[in-house]
Order: sequence, then structure tokens, then C-alpha cells
Amino acid sequence: MKHSNKKPIYADYAATTPISAGVLDAMRPYLTEHYGNPSSLHYYGRKAQHAIDEARAQIATILRRDHTEIIFTATATESINTFFHSAILEAQQQGIQKPHIITTTIEHSAVLEACRYAEQHHSATVRYISPDSEGIINPQSIQDALTKNTVLVSIGYANNEIGTVQPMRTITSILKNHPTLIHTDATQAIGYCNIQEDIVPIHAITFSAHKIYGPKGIGLLYIKKGTPIHSLIVGGKQEHSHRAGTENVAAIVGFAKALAETETIKQQEYKRQKQLQNTLITDLLKNPAITLNGSRTHRLPNNIHISIENIKNDSALPYLDDRGICVATGSACTSNTPEPSHVLIALGRTEQQAKSGIRITIGRNTTQEEVRTIAQTIHTMTRDIS
Repeated sequence: MKHSNKKPIYADYAATTPISAGVLDAMRPYLTEHYGNPSSLHYYGRKAQHAIDEARAQIATILRRDHTEIIFTATATESINTFFHSAILEAQQQGIQKPHIITTTIEHSAVLEACRYAEQHHSATVRYISPDSEGIINPQSIQDALTKNTVLVSIGYANNEIGTVQPMRTITSILKNHPTLIHTDATQAIGYCNIQEDIVPIHAITFSAHKIYGPKGIGLLYIKKGTPIHSLIVGGKQEHSHRAGTENVAAIVGFAKALAETETIKQQEYKRQKQLQNTLITDLLKNPAITLNGSRTHRLPNNIHISIENIKNDSALPYLDDRGICVATGSACTSNTPEPSHVLIALGRTEQQAKSGIRITIGRNTTQEEVRTIAQTIHTMTRDIS
């Protein structure tokens, strides 16, 4: 039973974010007035196509890349699958019958499942690199795993569960003399990290709008100019003939607006959320039953991932939800699976510890009072349940 009638505290911003007022305003005309199919040649179609062109150019400018390198998809998951499909097909056309992929054991399920699919259906071999106990990948381990058949290295920029940020600049530097393609999933990082500084040597970057206060149902695939691409979805000439299907104009416009807003306030929000994060972590770690998962320093400013001794997350989440605290165990994409967190297992946690993980992720609307309430409620829970 909830203890009050107050609006629940949302602390699951890594799963999704509320759409901003500015984004909604930017999208509205393309839902009500300028509703034409962008492929149509008449006024309404041209109006819609112009909006897509403007949004693509705006995003390219923010990323400091060329507009022809931006492909809109439906989700980051689709973007990931598109690039994996393309990399494997290109390798096999080049005569590499058993392509080799390098990734890590802590990737999002979209990457891990794409790897498994490549193993099962394309005779690929995959090397899964494990992180250290703080969730950081040693770049040397990637170099050591390279073979002559390595065609793709996929490393998440920032982990979706524990928020650890990888040393991408060092990793890409190590790979600069190898012909492998490099992909990073920047879905969690795009709202906080200056990926523009590391983008030049990377062949593909994937992320989505709904993690940065934009709409759901729109993703992005950046593919570096000159990188071969083979379409995953065929049937039309949209997106430079790389992704068939009528474009979601309103969502594309909203994506560009969301990214622009994010860039404008990124530094101040990073600092503000970092302060809230430090406050919450410091408070929680006063409790000897609570352990922080992942590096405290090399970490996104909005992520607090903890394990609580002798309290499984399938008991903790309902307790917190009943008291108006909305958190998660990890990725929303795997929330319905009973298995322990593969990320925490990779960090060396026991199965019991991996089943006790709680992911708290804060955002633009999080207040100091909410952080205090979250901490107090978790401290009370450790007494009530343990």
C-alpha cells in the first residue's frame, strides 16, 4: 500500500524519458497540418520531405558529420541489427566465410543477440571480452583478441545497466591500423558524453530519441562515409535507399529538436545530476548492506546501481513501487526475464548479488528532495525486508 497520494518519483530515466515541451511543440504541426507522405511529389509531400532534410542536417551539424551519414530507423535496436547485418554480409562478399566479431560480456541485449544470430546463421565467431570488477574494458584485451578475420568490434560507449563509460578514444586508437569496422552503441551516452570528440575513427554509432526527451519509435544509425552498407529492410528508396518504409516525419523532427535541446543544456545538467548522484551514493553507502556496482568515477552522472545484501530485486521493486519510487533492475528490454543480471555476473558478482541489483537513474526533472526520499525509502526497506 502506498504511503501517500503524491505523484510517484520517477527514477528510471535510463529506460525512457518524458518528452520535452519543446519537442512536442516541434512535432505537433507534422501530426496535424503537414501530414503528407515525404515520397509524394505534391505540396504536402514536399513539406514533409523538407522537414526530414532539415532535421537530418541539424543532427549532422551537432554530430559534426555530413548529412549523408545519418540514417533514421525505428529504434536503436534496429540500427544495431542493420549495421551487424551489413558488416557480416560485406565480409562474406569479400570472401571471409567465418567473420570474427569482438564485443563484451556487458553489452545491451540488442548487441548480444545480434552476435548470437551471426554465430547461428552466418558462421561467425565471437570473442566476448569481460570487464574488470568495476565494469571497465581493458583496451589491451581488445587488441589481443584481434585476428585477420575480425570484421567488427562493437563496444558500448556507456553501459545501459551500471552506467560505466568505456575508454573509447583509447580503444579506437588501438584499432586504427586494423581493417575492422568499429561500432558503438551510444544510446545511454548521447545525453551526457561529448561523443563528437571520439566519432571520427568510428564507423557506426547507434542511439535513439526517447532517451534524450524525444519521442519513442525513432532511432538513428550514423555510418561513416565510405563504409559499405547493406540494407536490412528493403522495399523502397527512403533514407538514401538504405532503409525502406515511409518515414515518421513528426518523430524525426522531434529527434532533431531533442538532440538540440540536449546539447544546449548538457554541461549544466551533467554537473547538476552529478551532484545529485554523489549525494545519493554517499547516503546509500552509509548502509553496510548496500554495495555500489560499477566504477564511481568512470560513470554516467545519472546512474546509481546498487546491490542490497539478502534482498532480491523481485522483492525490492514492488516494495519501492508501493511507496511511490519507480526504479528498475536493469535494462527495460530484459526486465521480464528471471535470469540474474548478465552485467553483474560479468563483474564477478555472485548469482545472489546479481539478483539483488537495483538501477536508479535520475534525470532533468529529478530534485534534491526526491533523492533524499529515495535514499530514506531504501534504508527503511533494508530494515523491513532483511
